[in-house]
Amino acid sequence: MKTKNLWYLLAFVVAAVLSVNFVACSKDDEEEGSGSVDTTLVGKWCGDSSEDYFEEWTFKSDGTGERHTDDRTVGTYDKFTYSIASSNRQSDSYYGYTISGKVDVKYTNSGNQKTYSFYKEGDSWLKIDGYQLKKEK
Repeated sequence: MKTKNLWYLLAFVVAAVLSVNFVACSKDDEEEGSGSVDTTLVGKWCGDSSEDYFEEWTFKSDGTGERHTDDRTVGTYDKFTYSIASSNRQSDSYYGYTISGKVDVKYTNSGNQKTYSFYKEGDSWLKIDGYQLKKEK
């Protein structure tokens, strides 16, 4: 009788240990803790300076950013907050990876909100609503 009880106790201990391991190893855990910002777009992105138009976006890791545009007659400078609404990462043989998605931007000065489409090629190139930007180093 004692041996049978010992096996039940051993089976219970094994089941308890395995249960704790499954609960502790969740893939839903955030890597940087609570409230972390998606770093997909973090950095300063500059458009090619042409005679007619210039655009520059800066995305900061705290969820804020700045946008500067200049068409040689009127320049604008806007601060904003942002969040990644959706993104899809894919492997790419040339850039290493590409990410396409949408970013929600709320401009601080005007309070206006807009959702922009973006397409990121590796760590070097970003298109926002079709405008090509290069990451500043």
